[in-house]
Amino acid sequence: MGVKTEFMVFSRRADIKIEKLREVVTRLQNGEEVDVEKVLGTGDEKQEREWEEVLEELQREDRVWQSNKKKSREVKERMAKEEQDANPVNDIDDKALAVNLSPSSPNLAVPRSPGFY
Repeated sequence: MGVKTEFMVFSRRADIKIEKLREVVTRLQNGEEVDVEKVLGTGDEKQEREWEEVLEELQREDRVWQSNKKKSREVKERMAKEEQDANPVNDIDDKALAVNLSPSSPNLAVPRSPGFY
């Protein structure tokens, strides 16, 4: 429960910081005069520390996401390989079987559909 609350607090703080960045970027793109250092808290030790914490946490989260993504991809690849290894029939055998089962093959009797219903 404490971890969930801590994450929620971090998430809110990160959202606020990201929104400040978006606002500054938008204002700059619109050609407005913006004191970026003042808005983002440059020189204020407390705000600078908050920015550092938020950025470090975002980097940690990104590493976790990338790691999970890599593990997920590896698991999928391993499962696909295991499935392929478990099924020894390959495409060449499937094609040969399809040719042998064609209706024009003289060795096979093609069932007829009933003429009534």
